[in-house]
Amino acid sequence: MPLNRCRTPRIQDFQHNEVYVALTATEIPGLLHWLIYVVNDTESGWKVHTSSKGSDVFYCAKEEWRYVDDDIAVAFIKVGQIDEGLNVDHLVDYVKGVQMNVVPESQLDDETKFSCRVFVKEAIRILNEVGVFVKCPDFKALAREVNERAIDVVEHQNPQLPLLLNSKTASSWQVSIAPDPQHSVQINTCSEMNVLIDHIRHTPRRSLPLTSTPMGFEKNGVYAGLLKTIAPGLFHWVIHTAEVSDATAPHSNVEPLTTNTFPTETPGRKKRMEVHATSRGSNVFQFQRVRWCPLDDELSLVFIKICEIDEGLDVECLVEYVVGIPMMQIPPSQKSQEIVFNSRVWFKEAFRILDSAEYFVMCPNVDSLEKECQDKALVVQYQNPQNLLLIVLSKVASAPIS
Repeated sequence: MPLNRCRTPRIQDFQHNEVYVALTATEIPGLLHWLIYVVNDTESGWKVHTSSKGSDVFYCAKEEWRYVDDDIAVAFIKVGQIDEGLNVDHLVDYVKGVQMNVVPESQLDDETKFSCRVFVKEAIRILNEVGVFVKCPDFKALAREVNERAIDVVEHQNPQLPLLLNSKTASSWQVSIAPDPQHSVQINTCSEMNVLIDHIRHTPRRSLPLTSTPMGFEKNGVYAGLLKTIAPGLFHWVIHTAEVSDATAPHSNVEPLTTNTFPTETPGRKKRMEVHATSRGSNVFQFQRVRWCPLDDELSLVFIKICEIDEGLDVECLVEYVVGIPMMQIPPSQKSQEIVFNSRVWFKEAFRILDSAEYFVMCPNVDSLEKECQDKALVVQYQNPQNLLLIVLSKVASAPIS
């Protein structure tokens, strides 16, 4: 049946940052494309969906879309809302790790192969599981609703298109990622943390010296590092090493950093290595090692010292153990905890491997290390108006006992 449409009208009810499951027509009659649509204004927004354009496989894509200039829009079903101060990129951060070309375990009873519909259902499941933007405890019920209230109506009733519906099975969360830690973010407020907060607030240095050396980072030290991302409460996790100590490297920063102010680079300050999983500039995560100095980066939050690399060795010896971690896959040891692959998953697997090797690191419980890092990062991010970097010793991980 041909679709009943003229030029797609502007939908006045669209509000900025609303999240919709959308259906669009394809070149194949009767076959609809499923996508997530985030509203910018009444005429345009962003499509977050799977695409295989220019590739032999599916990948996650974010594209601007002026639906009013397009005649393919069939239906919009409102399912959620991105919080004030956040945007479509925050949503993409959560769903871009969906494994492509594979049917998730939760859909094996319903789907036989990967498709745009599979991606949308998995994305909705993840957003609900994490507790951001879309509250949908039963993504399969949402899929049935889309079929019954949109697809069946379009096929059998020939309505004027596009349809605009409010979902009966999905809605927005009251608070997703709350900038105010008193909402959804739980912060450890024990006396130890209060002492650290007091140090942070009253120390006029970017590098907070809480290790045994007077200037922070120690030569050959191995650190668990957390950096800010565009989403409050969501961190980027790295392993950091220092080839020289801050006690011997010249320093130029003696005042807290402001938003757009960075200290002048001085000799020795780049003799450090960051090892991590990153998706920057790509649709998938990849292993990366890069020279970088946390003291010069306003995104740096917390660095927790784990151990030191033995004299005569270097970071390349450590890299050999972790470079082979499979990307875009949840390790068996984390399948009961994690939903999608990200830098935290890689970080935990790296420390699990290093502990198993019994060479660089002794960390019998990576979940405890994760919690230690997260607790301190949350305190620094939310209760640190001077934007100071925290450097501390780990209480749950150390060098192996000789």
